[in-house]
Amino acid sequence: MLLVKRLEGFASQVINMIYEESQIGASRVDHMLVHFNKHGKGLAYLNELEIFAQARLRKSVKKGEALYRDDIVGYQEVRFEGVNVPEDHAVLVILSSGWRKLLYFDFGTMHPEVEKRNYDLWSLLGTLYNYLMFQEVLSLTDESWELLIHNGWFPFVGIGSKNFNSLMGCLREGLSGDEVLPAVHSDLSERLPEMLKTWETSEILEDHVPLLKSAIDRFKAEDWISCNSILYPRIEGILRALAKMTGSARYGQSELSSAPSKMAGDRFAQQSRILPHKFNDYLRDVYFKNFDPDDPKDISRHTVGHGVAPANSFNQKAATVGLLIIEQLVYHLPPKPKDGAVET
Repeated sequence: MLLVKRLEGFASQVINMIYEESQIGASRVDHMLVHFNKHGKGLAYLNELEIFAQARLRKSVKKGEALYRDDIVGYQEVRFEGVNVPEDHAVLVILSSGWRKLLYFDFGTMHPEVEKRNYDLWSLLGTLYNYLMFQEVLSLTDESWELLIHNGWFPFVGIGSKNFNSLMGCLREGLSGDEVLPAVHSDLSERLPEMLKTWETSEILEDHVPLLKSAIDRFKAEDWISCNSILYPRIEGILRALAKMTGSARYGQSELSSAPSKMAGDRFAQQSRILPHKFNDYLRDVYFKNFDPDDPKDISRHTVGHGVAPANSFNQKAATVGLLIIEQLVYHLPPKPKDGAVET
């Protein structure tokens, strides 16, 4: 209701300033940009701008090729083509995605002691647009997170929105979520060649690619014991590479779990679809999960490393999750130019 109240207040005020013959109903506002200086003079744009977004993708695309929501890892920036918003101007932005609305405003520069904004507006709008597009992931409740972690799942980018919604539906019905494993496994199998191409060009995976190729071969052959025996120790090796890149002098469980979030950085991280801080928790509580020496039950880095993981835990789910973990880790690295795309 606070969002609606602000939209009705700010948007309606701008609309009421337009000449009557050009007036547009509030329900027809697709996008709006307003910026003005300390004297209250500026510009307002309503449903007349071209919106461009730079996004990181989980596959390679060619110009003119169709791009779908699940292809997008995250938006890096959203901008209005050809429009410059001076850093010393107050700003108000409304963006839409279907029925969803995003409202951002910063009137801080109206304060006499504030000279200008101290951040990049377009980058901030990109992170906020992530929330608009991926609310089912970015607005998970504590109860939902508990269900995911307890059952060994995470909102991996590689799962896709349809499968993730099915996963959460199963978990909320008291099921394990493994009911969606066939669909997740099938989608992952189709994407493996593209994923491997990306991994072969990643600086942190360079030394790991030969073993990852072997793991993928065993994955395709449904040799789960061999696949998982390669993957779980190798994930720690990749985490060590990440920790080294962050300048860490220690390689304990805590440092390794937090290395991806440190690589991703903290700025606007709470609005990132890769969920760096939550992934930290997942690595700590699931991948590095402790075990009862007298009754080890689950597969984890520790049970595999100590040779006590039960044979039946080296299964299809563990292999699927292991590959999804590696894919998620790569997204914490700064994107290369070819990893981004401009979408109208």
